[in-house]
Amino acid sequence: MRKAAFFDLDDTLCDDATAWVRCARKAAALGVQQDALGIDPLHIANRFLDISNQYWLGTAYMSETRSIEDLRTSQFGEAIISLGLGEHPGAAALMAAEYTRTRSRDIDLFPDALDTLAHLRGLGVRLVLITNGLVSTHVEKVEHLGLEAAVDHVIIADAIGLWKPDARIFEHALELVGARSDEAVMVGDSLSNDVGGAQGAGVAAIWYNPHARARANGDPAPKLGEIRRLGELVERWESFAG
Repeated sequence: MRKAAFFDLDDTLCDDATAWVRCARKAAALGVQQDALGIDPLHIANRFLDISNQYWLGTAYMSETRSIEDLRTSQFGEAIISLGLGEHPGAAALMAAEYTRTRSRDIDLFPDALDTLAHLRGLGVRLVLITNGLVSTHVEKVEHLGLEAAVDHVIIADAIGLWKPDARIFEHALELVGARSDEAVMVGDSLSNDVGGAQGAGVAAIWYNPHARARANGDPAPKLGEIRRLGELVERWESFAG
């Protein structure tokens, strides 16, 4: 029987993708208005999102020494320059400050997230949140979403120096709840970080796949299948729990 369930945060329990775009657009609009840049702010927002996405898809963030606001200032500055507007450090700094102000707070849980966690807890399942986040951003995000009270443990990768898909972060979660690998399950939207990482540590995974994406060649196969809604964990827990 599964006595522990591990959950990813961004785009598994909360709608991070929507918040990411919304906050970038708000920040770009403010900067364009204040500095009279004479460009549709959507162009800056979209370039920033491209730059940001490439950064977070890599591994540089694991050893980043700049503050999160300095990093974002650099990315907004690069976006502005790439659009042929020249250097506008004041606008870039303003956009980064606004983006940072809202990024961890202008975000929502998926509608069935808390009910799902509460149901599993009611069954005696120990819950661990495992996020590849930074302390400077994700402590506030977890608090804002009210997740500290909804799970037994929160693991922020930056805080312990281990990042998914490293098997050791899942082994750490197992130690926290006193479970063997075959007594736990991982739920997450990332095939590489969540599914592959967990299964590399011997923890069977469920792929949270709300948009019915197809797996690419080489992607790990989730041993327990996939779900479109978090509520399916409630409906199908007996089959997942083994």
